[in-house]
Amino acid sequence: MINGELIRKRRKELKMSQGELARGITSQGMISQIETQTATPSAKTLEKIITRLHLDFAETVKTKEYVNCEEVLTDAGISLINRQYTQATEMLKSLGKKLTHEQTM
Repeated sequence: MINGELIRKRRKELKMSQGELARGITSQGMISQIETQTATPSAKTLEKIITRLHLDFAETVKTKEYVNCEEVLTDAGISLINRQYTQATEMLKSLGKKLTHEQTM
């Protein structure tokens, strides 16, 4: 999940309007939807927004606590379908770490 509040906060810190942030990337309306978490941008669009705002991917994408491995795999699959490769990779890496940790317990 995208941390829309962080994107809004950083945009305002930089004294940037939604239109200015969107310029050359997406529409002002999409920026509004991202900030209110009513839409998820493509990975390419998100990468451009993060770069323009000088944010870090890890802090911009909220990771949720997963109850089971199946849930992680389902969400990673959805991310792949939406071409959100970085997000899918991060989910799978965290799953791998969790499984490795549980095996050593």
